[in-house]
Amino acid sequence: MRKVIFLILFLINTIHAFAQLKVFKSDINEVIITRSDRILSTNWKLSPEAKPDVNNVYVDRGKSILVKYISKSDSISFNVNSNSDFDFVIVNAKGDSCFQKIKGYEFVPTANFSKSYIQLKKGKVEISIPEVYELVSVIIALTKTGESEKGLVNKDVTYYNKVKDFFKPYINDSIVVAIDKFIEENGEYYLRTNAYAFKFSKSGKIEQSKLYNRISYTEDEPNYLLPFISGLQHFSDQSNFRTFYKQEQTFYDEEISFFKDSLNYSEMIGWLEKHFPTIRYDYHNIIFSPLTGYNQGVIWFENNGFKELQPHVNFPYQIPHDLIIEDKSKNIFKGNIVFTELNHGYINKEADKYDDLISKALLNKRDKLIDPSKGNGYYGSSSETFKEYMNWALVSLRYIDYCSEKDLPTLFTRNRNYMLRRGFTQFPAFQEFIVELYRNRGREETLSDLYPKIIDWFDKL
Repeated sequence: MRKVIFLILFLINTIHAFAQLKVFKSDINEVIITRSDRILSTNWKLSPEAKPDVNNVYVDRGKSILVKYISKSDSISFNVNSNSDFDFVIVNAKGDSCFQKIKGYEFVPTANFSKSYIQLKKGKVEISIPEVYELVSVIIALTKTGESEKGLVNKDVTYYNKVKDFFKPYINDSIVVAIDKFIEENGEYYLRTNAYAFKFSKSGKIEQSKLYNRISYTEDEPNYLLPFISGLQHFSDQSNFRTFYKQEQTFYDEEISFFKDSLNYSEMIGWLEKHFPTIRYDYHNIIFSPLTGYNQGVIWFENNGFKELQPHVNFPYQIPHDLIIEDKSKNIFKGNIVFTELNHGYINKEADKYDDLISKALLNKRDKLIDPSKGNGYYGSSSETFKEYMNWALVSLRYIDYCSEKDLPTLFTRNRNYMLRRGFTQFPAFQEFIVELYRNRGREETLSDLYPKIIDWFDKL
């Protein structure tokens, strides 16, 4: 009888607690989130499975900001400070209750570059396979999602088989299970990038870097890896990960040399700096894992007057069997995976100068520019769409400057078909336009000079 009474009281209290939550409605499965000074998300996905779905918001000490969730038919607002904790519900078009939480945190810069670090790194271009970064990559490769999801993990190298064999006894380790669950719910990109914010101490303990608080594209993302550190430490100790990492050092060095010598990423940076003369970084810090599949990106930091561009990239493209081109063109093709992240650090910054014009030029044209079946969250804003069109257009322009002339039709066709498969429906016409524009530009004109004409092309579409 006591158990029944207790259960009834528990249910009453739970229902009462839910009844106190603010509720608003969305007629689609995503909402826009804004804060006082900027947009936080143009396509926040509504997930009934998340209980709750947490939005971490960084706020300066002693201040508050207005955070607003917006659907086509409704909106809800909260005044958020560094100690806020708000729970509420969004009811989606199907009538599902999607529980939400806003947590406020005191703002801390993503990076804090010391004078010694600045002196050591200024003017350098480097690539590395960091140890904790590789530890996280190994665990992702062991997860059920890493095993089953096509492209998440690069399996086309002997190294992957070595990883599977060496760590086979630990595929059911608690940290592998926990990270698998995280990937299913959130994806793995920021989990992996945040691994670069940690290192092994001399005693073998995983500790946070003094340079980086978190490594994410926006300052509002937390360090998602932080809750998993004790599990990573246990896995590393039990599996002898550090022994494995040392055994594979020759392989890592060979891969780094391939990036440096064959792909010539220093040349890529020189080409980008030539065409975007007002955009400069003090340090290009390329992070790499041989296990990374399709998921790559670029993050930039500015702290203490020092600008760092940090591409996180995957294994270089292999040359497809049906691609018959000269050797000098092959290495340019292989370098696309690095180039298409490096160039975002330049084309994005240039596009930001024209943000209003780009928004106006691409207004209500997303379904014409991107296959509607991809969903609204796929390059959901005008700015994102413009930047990705530019990203792979620059691949074709770099082909013009470095590849054999006779290989260009083949390379242009492959680039066009690749972007069509990704859903960029107007890319063939855009590629044709920008190639002609580039070839006929003035002797002193750079790509940054051509932005008004490029934006005008989208405006007239």
